[in-house]
Amino acid sequence: MRAGWDLMYIGWDYEWLGYPDKALEYARKALELLPSGDQFVRQYVLRNMITALLCLGRKKEGLEVLRHSLSAHRACSDPNDIVSGARYIAQAYLSLGEARKAVELCRELLVDHPDAGKTPFQQWYLEKAELSHFSRELMHERFVDHIPQDWAWQDPFGDCS
Repeated sequence: MRAGWDLMYIGWDYEWLGYPDKALEYARKALELLPSGDQFVRQYVLRNMITALLCLGRKKEGLEVLRHSLSAHRACSDPNDIVSGARYIAQAYLSLGEARKAVELCRELLVDHPDAGKTPFQQWYLEKAELSHFSRELMHERFVDHIPQDWAWQDPFGDCS
């Protein structure tokens, strides 16, 4: 079992380094060694496979792995595991241009697992909001120039914090 975890981490490393073919190879090896009942870990390996397949342009295979990942994900019982796994599945849907399915997944999980709504996460997905009225203007910033071409969003923890 330990070897399965190690291979999973190697797959993640290859993904982050930009080698989706190697990431896929190690994710498949990890799945072979991990116990079939360990759905918590398997969902993360499947997420790695989905990402690698999408990066390789193999969307049809990515969708198939996504279906397997949904099954593994739904088998988790801890609300925090459910929320954590849903994030990756929703991201896969978004990368496939399936925003509606990503939102539906979040809604379904809240219905199927009401305890998941009691996690510290405050918002599961973006929704259109009404603008609030402010009694006074706190600060008015006037941007003279456009954002430079080399500007990039920094998100070191992958959670937009």
